[in-house]
Order: sequence, then structure tokens, then C-alpha cells
Amino acid sequence: KLLIWTTTPWTLPANQAVALNSALQYCRVIDDSGHKYIVAKACLNNLIALGLKYQCDVDSSYVLTRKYNSPITGEVCGILDAPFVRPETGTGLVHLAPSYGHDDFETCRKHTINPLSLVNDAGEFTCGGDIHGMSIFDEAATNLIFKQLGSNCVFTHKIAHRYPVDWRTKKPVIIRATHQWFIDITKISTKLHDAIDQMVSFHPPSGKDKLHRMIDSRSSWCISRQR
Repeated sequence: KLLIWTTTPWTLPANQAVALNSALQYCRVIDDSGHKYIVAKACLNNLIALGLKYQCDVDSSYVLTRKYNSPITGEVCGILDAPFVRPETGTGLVHLAPSYGHDDFETCRKHTINPLSLVNDAGEFTCGGDIHGMSIFDEAATNLIFKQLGSNCVFTHKIAHRYPVDWRTKKPVIIRATHQWFIDITKISTKLHDAIDQMVSFHPPSGKDKLHRMIDSRSSWCISRQR
């Protein structure tokens, strides 16, 4: 099996792929019960608590040709090459949920994998089942996800790590892929410049030159923002 590690287990229901870094050496390991896993060789020191023993090297190019069954959704998913996977923490294999992270999104987009979003505007699961309607920050929801994983959940532990926080409300923030709308300003740049000069007062005045430069340097302008 592929052994992945994540600090955000709430993203597991939206798993759509697993990433490895082909620049790393991978290997097969075995635990005391005879279960075999693929991990990055450079990550073995991270996994001492699992009592895994090295068996043999595994070519990453071979792993990239394989498929796997998601233990939560049952979907058949692919394994992708991603240079952002690092050996300093984890297992050298990263589960990808493209709706909830920039690196995941960009990696999956290259392989035409459309992001699957299972969280609504209120931060609640929309995927059905026991966790439907629960907050992604609810520990009970996390425990239900672990229960759904069953024996596929090899090890859990609590750690302190950095997490994005909204500067206004001081509450945790989640990243979600959402539709955005843009204006093509190349077609109206002359009108924009005229409006800035004739219709807008700036305090301080330097703001006018800044806005002129922004219009000249951009081809489009995002008119939708979510927080």
C-alpha cells in the first residue's frame, strides 16, 4: 500500500490522487504484522514509531504507472509526480485534494483532474454519510473519518503546526477552490485611465499613479473575492 501522512485529515474524503517526487528514492517496508508499504527511503527516520523495516528499493517510475483504490471513496485514482513533495516530514507520498491546496490544485490541473469540493461556505461537509453537515473543525468529524478508514489508518498523533488564521476574526481559515470572475481590462483600459483622471480623488495623490500603473501592467482584473 501507499503510506501517506497528512496534517489535515478532514481533506481525505476529497482525495483525488497521490503525489510522489521522482527525484527521491522509494522503497518497500514491512511492519510487525506483515503489512507492506511504499515510502520514500529518506523518510524512514520519520517512521520509527511505526516499527517499519526496510525490504527493498522501489523504482518511482514503476510506482507512477500504478493506480490505487481510495479507502474512503472507493474511487480508482492515479499517482502523480510532484517536485513539491519533500522528505523532511511525512512519508514522501502526499495525498492530493485539489480543492483545498494550491500545490494540489496545480498538480492535478496538469493532469486534467477537476477539483472535487465537499465543503460549503460555512465550512461544513457536503459529502453525505455520517459527517454530512458537520464542521471540518469538529474533532468528532475527524474521528468519524478515522473510523471510515478502518485498518487503513495506520497511526494517528497530535502535533502543533502552523495554520492560516484570518487577521480580522483571528479564526482559522480553510483554502477552497471556487469559481472566480474577471474583467478583460485590455478592452477598456483607455476608459479606465480617463475615469481615474476625471472622476476620482485620491488621498494621498500618489495612489493615482499607482492605479494607472496597475491597469497598464494587467490584462485582467478579478472582481470576485471570497473570505
